[in-house]
Amino acid sequence: MTDSLENLLLHYGHSLPPRLADSLPPSSLPIATFLRCSLPPLANSDPPVLAHDAVTHHIPSIDPPLETIAIPPRSYLVNLENALRTHFRIHGNTKPCSFAGLVPHLHLPPYALQYWFVMRTTSELWQQWMAVDLALRTRLSTTLATLPLYLAHLPQGLEEFFSTVGWNTCVHPKHNLYSPQLIPLFFDQPLSGTLLDTACGMLANWQSAGSIRSDVHVSTLEVQHPFLFDRHIDWSRFDSDKPGQLSFLRRLGDEARSCSFQFKLIFPLHVNENHISTAMLDFADTSIWYGDSLNRNISAHDLRGMRNFGNALGLTFQHSVKTLPHATQHDNYSCPDITINTIERFIWPETKPWTSEHARAERLEYVLLLATHNGLYSFAPSMISSLHVMMVAASLGYQSLKLLALHPDPLIPLLVLRYLITLALLP
Repeated sequence: MTDSLENLLLHYGHSLPPRLADSLPPSSLPIATFLRCSLPPLANSDPPVLAHDAVTHHIPSIDPPLETIAIPPRSYLVNLENALRTHFRIHGNTKPCSFAGLVPHLHLPPYALQYWFVMRTTSELWQQWMAVDLALRTRLSTTLATLPLYLAHLPQGLEEFFSTVGWNTCVHPKHNLYSPQLIPLFFDQPLSGTLLDTACGMLANWQSAGSIRSDVHVSTLEVQHPFLFDRHIDWSRFDSDKPGQLSFLRRLGDEARSCSFQFKLIFPLHVNENHISTAMLDFADTSIWYGDSLNRNISAHDLRGMRNFGNALGLTFQHSVKTLPHATQHDNYSCPDITINTIERFIWPETKPWTSEHARAERLEYVLLLATHNGLYSFAPSMISSLHVMMVAASLGYQSLKLLALHPDPLIPLLVLRYLITLALLP
C-alpha cells in the first residue's frame, strides 16, 4: 500500500476532477503572483452535517461548489484520511467509494479529502508568504533602509526573488531545499538542518569554483551522524567492504588519504535540538578546532567520535582542542548564521564577522544566495548597480574576469558578484 494519499486514491481510480485540479495554483507560480490568488478560507471548526439518503447513501450534489467551502482543520482531515485508509484496507474498491458509512455526517467523494489537504497546505503557505511580504514592508523596512554598501543590492534582489521564485518549488534539488524553507530567513527564527546543509554546500561550491584553499573540505551535518551513536558503532568496519553507518566518513577519509593528509575538514555540529556549532579537523597537524557561538566546550561524544575517526585513519588527534575564531550570539536563534559565517571566514579571512547589527540583512542576502546558487534559479546582474561592478573591475582587474569566466551563463550568480564586491570594498 502506498503512503501518499494521492497515490492511494489514484490506485483505487480516484483523481481530482479537472475543474478542481485547475483551481490549484501551480507550485512554480511566482510568489508575487501567488499572493494575488483568491483561495478558500481556512475553517477553525469541523464542517456542518450534510443531508443524505439513508437508504441509498446517495451522495448529494455539492452546493456551493467544493472549492468555495471553507477548508476543515488539519486535525479533522487527518482523522478522515485514517478512516479512508482503513476502508480501503478492509474493503478495497468493492462498493461506491465515498465517506458514507465511514464518517456518518460527511458524504463527499474521496477526492474531496485530497483537494482539502492540498488546498489547506496551499492556504497555509499563502499566509506565511503574506507574512513575509508584510514583514518586508514594515518590520524589515528599517533594515533595508540602513544597509551597508556591500548589501545595497538587497532591495532589488528581493523584488526579483518575489517575481521569479515559485511559492512552493524546489530551489536546490541536491539538498531538496524548497522555497518555503527559506521563510525563516525573513524572521528571527531558527533555521532547519536542510537549509544549513545547503548553505555549507554553497560555500563548498563557491570555494572550488575559485580554487581557494584547496586543502579545505566543507562538509555538512552528515559528518556528525556516527558520533551521535558512537558507542553502538563498530569502528573496525571502517575500511571494510561494508562500512555501514561509517560510509560517509570513509569517503572523507579516503579523500584525506589521497592528499597525504594535507586536508582540513570543517563542518557544522548539532549540539542539541536548539543549538549548532562548528568544528574543524586538521589532519596534517592532527589538531581539533571548535567554535561555539555560546562559547561552550565541545561535547564528550563528539570529541570521542572525532578521535575514533582519526584512529581509524591511523592518526592520533591532539589532546587539547583549539578555538576556531567565531562570533558570539546574544539571542536564541543565530547559531546557524554564525556557523555559516565561521566557515566562510575560515576560508576567506577577509569576510566580515557576523554582527547583530547586520544580522537581518545578512539573512536576507542568504535568501538570494540559496535561491540562485547551483539551483533552478539565476538572477540577472542588474540587481547589482553598475557602480558596484565598476568598483569590482577597477579593484580586481584580471582576477574578477577570471572568476566571472567560471560562469559562462549570462545570468551571473549573485554569490560570485557578492564575493567580488566584498573584496573590492576592503580598506
